[in-house]
Amino acid sequence: MLLIGVIFLATIIIGVIASIFSFKASKYSIDEMKSSLKLRAYAISIICFGFIVHTAGDYFGGLYASENLELSLESIAHVIIFIAIILCTLSTKKIGDMTKEYKFK
Repeated sequence: MLLIGVIFLATIIIGVIASIFSFKASKYSIDEMKSSLKLRAYAISIICFGFIVHTAGDYFGGLYASENLELSLESIAHVIIFIAIILCTLSTKKIGDMTKEYKFK
């Protein structure tokens, strides 16, 4: 149980750090890429939240010994992570569309 608690705390700390760095990277970007990097920063924040919810399912499922709580939280987390992956894909598509005017292949 202690190991799951440490992993849960580490997930929260790393998620917050990754979110802060992603928004700082979008703040200091060039103007053409600002919108796609801001979308990517939101996606990273959402995926970090998804991982926190997923780890919370493991933590609270073991703490309360309730398999229903664990499965519910993990199922919700999978939907959150899927939404974040879609946002990452849209951000990558935006960057790819920007390079078409420069004829990059």
